[in-house]
Amino acid sequence: MLTVCRVQDFAYELKAHLLRRLPGKQAFADGREPTGEEIASVRIQYDRLYVHKTMRINYTTYDMRRDQDTINPRTRADVMVLNPGEHEKPKDEQHPYWYARVCGVFHANIVYTGPGSTTRQPQRMEFLWVRWFGIEPGTENPWKRLRLPLVGFVPDDELGAFGFLDPQPVIRGVH
Repeated sequence: MLTVCRVQDFAYELKAHLLRRLPGKQAFADGREPTGEEIASVRIQYDRLYVHKTMRINYTTYDMRRDQDTINPRTRADVMVLNPGEHEKPKDEQHPYWYARVCGVFHANIVYTGPGSTTRQPQRMEFLWVRWFGIEPGTENPWKRLRLPLVGFVPDDELGAFGFLDPQPVIRGVH
């Protein structure tokens, strides 16, 4: 099952994502958007992205064994991550996870030339291009009914329907 992922503003959004992940750039954690000058200080070596067919995620099973999921954008592309803002909502509206469909698995060699840069050596950064799922509006808290939540794609015309994700916080694949 293939998902069409839009390419609108891909380069800008990618550089903004990579800038937020650079060491010492936690200033963007408050939600402030980087300026055009800050974005321009992130350079992708040779303007080249490296595409990977799969990604492996190690996780611990419920019976405390180690296991591994293989994420393939063409066949098994759905993943889950912890919801970073879960504690900010009222208890009955909280949902502990976010879900996404992986459209692409990439890495790039990044050179940061902006303020605070300590080296001109490229550093490898891995990232996922995803389309986000959202909890279906109007459904009551599924945890009260002991059921899984109903999810669907965030409409593709909404801001934030597509984005980039660091592979590190991915918990596991979902089916």
